[in-house]
Amino acid sequence: MDHSSFCPILLFILALVSVTSGCFCDHYPWSSWTFCTKTCGQGSQQRSRNVRYDDHWKKNNCATLCKTHESRMCAVEECPINCQLTDFGPWSECSPCAKKMFRVRSVLTPAQFGGQDCTQSLMEDRSCHPAKKCQIEAVNCKDKFTCDNGTSFIFIFFFSLSFYFYAFFVFLSFYFLYFYILFSFSFYLFVFLSIHLFIFLSFFPPYPFLSFFKCVIYCKFFSCLLVVFSDISLQDSRYFRAHQVIATATFRTKSSDLYLSAPFLEFLNSLPLEYNYPLYRQIFQLFGTHYFASGTLGGQYDLLYQYDHETLTTQGVTEEEARNCIKEEFSLFVFVYATSSNSNRCGTNKKTTSYQGSFVQTSEKSLSTVKGGRSEYAAALAWEKSGAPPDSTVYKDWIKSTIDNPTVINYQLSPLVDLVRGFPCAVTKRRHMARALAEYQASFDSCKCAPCPNSGRPVLSGTECLCLCQTGTYGSNCEKRAKDYTSEAVDGRWNCWSSWTDCDSSLKRYRTRSCSNPAPQRGGKSCEGENRQQEECTISIFQEQNVCINDDDFVTEGDSESELPPGASGCPKPKPPANSYLRINQRQYDYGAHEEFVCFTGFQMEGYQLIRCLQGGTWQEPKGRCIKKTCSRPTVPEDINITPDKKEHSVGHDITLRCADTRKKLQGPRNYVCTSALTWDPPIPPNINCNADVQLFVQDSRCDKGQQHDGSKCVCIPREDCRKYNEDFCVFDPATGSMRMMSFCAFHAGRCHGDKLYFMNDGPCETSEARLDYAKFRASMSEISSVRVPCGSDTCYEWEVCSSCGCITARDCPIKENTYCLNLQWLRRTKKMSLCGMGALKCGGFKFEILNESECESS
Repeated sequence: MDHSSFCPILLFILALVSVTSGCFCDHYPWSSWTFCTKTCGQGSQQRSRNVRYDDHWKKNNCATLCKTHESRMCAVEECPINCQLTDFGPWSECSPCAKKMFRVRSVLTPAQFGGQDCTQSLMEDRSCHPAKKCQIEAVNCKDKFTCDNGTSFIFIFFFSLSFYFYAFFVFLSFYFLYFYILFSFSFYLFVFLSIHLFIFLSFFPPYPFLSFFKCVIYCKFFSCLLVVFSDISLQDSRYFRAHQVIATATFRTKSSDLYLSAPFLEFLNSLPLEYNYPLYRQIFQLFGTHYFASGTLGGQYDLLYQYDHETLTTQGVTEEEARNCIKEEFSLFVFVYATSSNSNRCGTNKKTTSYQGSFVQTSEKSLSTVKGGRSEYAAALAWEKSGAPPDSTVYKDWIKSTIDNPTVINYQLSPLVDLVRGFPCAVTKRRHMARALAEYQASFDSCKCAPCPNSGRPVLSGTECLCLCQTGTYGSNCEKRAKDYTSEAVDGRWNCWSSWTDCDSSLKRYRTRSCSNPAPQRGGKSCEGENRQQEECTISIFQEQNVCINDDDFVTEGDSESELPPGASGCPKPKPPANSYLRINQRQYDYGAHEEFVCFTGFQMEGYQLIRCLQGGTWQEPKGRCIKKTCSRPTVPEDINITPDKKEHSVGHDITLRCADTRKKLQGPRNYVCTSALTWDPPIPPNINCNADVQLFVQDSRCDKGQQHDGSKCVCIPREDCRKYNEDFCVFDPATGSMRMMSFCAFHAGRCHGDKLYFMNDGPCETSEARLDYAKFRASMSEISSVRVPCGSDTCYEWEVCSSCGCITARDCPIKENTYCLNLQWLRRTKKMSLCGMGALKCGGFKFEILNESECESS
């Protein structure tokens, strides 16, 4: 194409562009932003242009090119949640050793998102005058200082405000050469490092009354991280951790060789036999919750470096390069050289060149913590960026000192409850301690916290919830995002555990929780772990009597089975067979006397329940046993109701599961039967739940119930088309002789197809014998009833009135020929009645027998 012809075309195109893109939008200024729709919790603001519809607006296509309305998020900070406490519980009994009474309360709602914290005490005590004397059994440790295999041991006495007991640490190995050095270097975003620490503290809250080792090991490092945690709201940072572990010895404790101290035994003996949480809670506050079962001794050295993420990015430093730089400098410092094919792992960048090649010196902050070793060397290793770093000589001296003064650097814990053995009433008090421990730990569970923004992890510290941010988010509550963070996913977190169910006849109990705090949304991760827990439990007929029970096969204190009082004859108290207790239950029995054993709830007697005291002072062998003949109540989520709701169900009985929220649909079968194998048929799915995706049936108004329009006529709805609808009717099916749940669609479609189905009621079926007996009678007499009145989904017969097909009285029946002869069992006489009168009696629950369908024979 020639240039002379090209120029006019180009000018024409430019003219068109100038016409269509010549609008100056700034000629129409924006209004001010409106007030935020919320003061917190993410609201919105709007603004609009002050448009004048002049020639410039019209001729330059401004309506298309210029935005006339804008909106933005505002007040993204979560609304403050103020701390709320429960009311105080009742005062405990007066402790004979402490001479005090206690009462406690718990955190109902922790403070969060800047809300007001609770400063009030969770426990109160007051002086009292005990009714019992403080007694304690002496423990003789004279011959306890030997090992059965000849292994030498070190005796250590732990004494602190929070832990009183003697412990024997048996050393299984010892490292005498140039120490066994465990070297590791790890890259941590802040969240990963802090999550490890805070998870530990969420299970073992950082209070001074807890076990001392929590403070010894973690307090120094925790105080350092509090500084780091306070800075996380100011900027988007990256954290790198250099970690050195010196292992000098390993140990384990033998529970049989642990001897409880006098203060601990004194407190145990002062605890009441009845469960009292304030008093049993005190033992965990004074002595802790766990003890060392095994572990490693030595030393540990940590360095934490903080870098501004944006600065690293703008200066071209990748996270991999940062890791290599710090690792190289730290390796040279401790004289542990790591082999690598790449000799220049750090490289050259703006940050290293500005500090004579030291990448560590460019960090925003540097914090160090030292555990183990002599205090003078540990203090010399402590370093912050403001000062000069220690040299390698100081580090070597500290390593040597860890063998003389090691600390616990790794360990396995066991519950303190496990040590409560071998003293009076140990079983009773151990059960109460286990119950109190579960209640105590639940009070520090982060499940009480509200969800954090941007899938932050909530942790409970005292009475306040904090949010630990994941990578790419920051702020006091993780409400801010880095520029490259675009995820909209919401990770799921667990709600608190439900209460434990009662101990069933299989000696098990259950509890559940749901992943709904919050539920996973927009592709977020689901909760890790189980939604259901099961544990073994005990059934005791003495539960309300708080009997003192020892470790020797649950024998009641002072009530031996095998011994008679001095000078007495006859038989001592027998041991009842499994799953039973003694009805008479006395200390001494005369020759020829009988005792009866009674089965626990949920068990039935098979055989003979009586045993006799023989002349030789022994008991006759039992000829009966208690066996389980019931199905235990199934464990289902809290939003599912069970009808009938009983702890035990006999063989052949059925239950119905139903969502508490009628707008939801049960995902799984509704009806289950207790089989002779004592299992539910069909098996109840472990993941059964209620789903909100429920379809509502809409009856075609052009047709009768159970029908749909097909072309020009109404036809019965296919039965299979009704399976997707919620089953909310109780229906009697004469073909099976039982009641079952059906949907509105299935019930009326079935009747349309000719099925003999009888409406019983809305909602779950009432499975009483009287209800089932009346349903059978009603179905058998419906065909000969002269009255059939439609009543909603039901049909009323001549002995019923259509308010809800309720019963009428026999005297309200019309006078008709008497066609039935009845034997009225409660009157012990015969009487002739009409169908209406007979139906009214049956509906009212009266029992009778139909003798014949004619006049009664005169006697």
